[in-house]
Amino acid sequence: MKRFLEDNENRISVLKEFITMNYLIEQNKGERIFGKNVRNMRNKRGWSLKDMAGKIDISIAAVSKIETGFTDISLSRMEQIARVLGVDVTALLVKNMQMELIDISFYGELQKELSERQKEILKLQRKVIDLYEELQKVPKVSTSSFYKK
Repeated sequence: MKRFLEDNENRISVLKEFITMNYLIEQNKGERIFGKNVRNMRNKRGWSLKDMAGKIDISIAAVSKIETGFTDISLSRMEQIARVLGVDVTALLVKNMQMELIDISFYGELQKELSERQKEILKLQRKVIDLYEELQKVPKVSTSSFYKK
């Protein structure tokens, strides 16, 4: 039962992340937000198309197509680009780069706090299970014996 709860928590976490990413990607399609944000961040760093292409090991033309939104891009490529730029993928999928305003270290702190809270929840779930199992071991007393005359 404990293992089941842990596995379930992991599945839920992965599913939430997938749904969030899928939603952002769908929102991104019409406006080419990802490409615009990649271009803005590349320019802020003073990188040319050639520099960016070299960092992610693709052609200059491919980088240009990504930035202009004229090509489909896989999630793994998005993650690679985000790593090179030093941001989370979601920062590249949000209009006006709102996520870039969040300090990466602060984001890390939030992730750590979330992880700690999830661990607390698991501990409490385990405690509830343990208490339930203890309760099952206690002999049951018939309530009808209290009302005998």
